[in-house]
Amino acid sequence: MIKSISMKKTIALLFILINLYSFSQVIKPTSTLLTDGSKLKVENTDYFITPPSGYNYIPEHMGFMNTSKQTSITVTPHDTTSYYLMISSLLNSDYSVVNAELISKEEIKNRNGFLFTFLFTVQGKPVERMIYVSGNSENCVVVNCNYKQIDKEKYLPELKKSAFTITR
Repeated sequence: MIKSISMKKTIALLFILINLYSFSQVIKPTSTLLTDGSKLKVENTDYFITPPSGYNYIPEHMGFMNTSKQTSITVTPHDTTSYYLMISSLLNSDYSVVNAELISKEEIKNRNGFLFTFLFTVQGKPVERMIYVSGNSENCVVVNCNYKQIDKEKYLPELKKSAFTITR
């Protein structure tokens, strides 16, 4: 059983680390759907989220991007990973191997969630990723919100508000 839990932690961490790196790269929006602040169903999932207005919906990445603000939101369901396993993996990982630094963590008790903030660089510029994890003993969902560190004060409040709207 110990090996199984360790393997599950490793797999869960891999999903997070891949997300940490991949969506931070420049992706050109392919969707013409521009959000208006209404609740939307994330394609190929059972989840709904209310993204801020002015974001391009990118269904193939289960996310939203605002190129003028240089911010993005992605939704990643983990149907076979429990919330508790995901949180444990995130709290007990060495992020230096992916050149990321965990700069804050906070349990959101009234939402049964956990909020993490990571710092990393993209093309020499500091970028932060807020990760909101919510779920139960059977599964969880991860909402990643990316923004340039210099723009944190401007965009983090609307990104966080959006992440907290994730529902099934």
